[in-house]
Amino acid sequence: MITKISVPAMAAFLLLLAACGSDKPAEEDRSAKLGTSPPLNVQLICETVSESEEDPRSAVYALIDESKVKLADIAACETIPADQFGQYQIPTDAVAAVGGWWAGFGDYVYARRQGETIELFIGEMGESEEETGVQYRRIAVFSEGQFRFDEEVR
Repeated sequence: MITKISVPAMAAFLLLLAACGSDKPAEEDRSAKLGTSPPLNVQLICETVSESEEDPRSAVYALIDESKVKLADIAACETIPADQFGQYQIPTDAVAAVGGWWAGFGDYVYARRQGETIELFIGEMGESEEETGVQYRRIAVFSEGQFRFDEEVR
């Protein structure tokens, strides 16, 4: 036997069901109340542009949460493990690094968290340069969901 349910009774049931939601605030609401932001997913990605033996090229992209931007073109590009950061003068607090050495010249890119922002750096080193070590400069900052490039890069 099928029982008819009245429209007002169904509406009351749906309102009651909606009111019985979780007492826990959403993760975003809790972060806002605590004055902290949710953690950012930071990746540096190498994409091969040319596999030429004379002049290989890879594009380096930063992917932070859902935002992706091209940072540079470099000759050789591989992920640098954290335990090797010191070999390239990459700070130990860096969250990601890529780079490589090709034909007497090295290019390296790393990302570092500074509070609620991510700073992105690029550095070079050549065999014949008088300066020792990799010379880094900041190229961009990711803050409030946006990339901002330093003026010297443009």
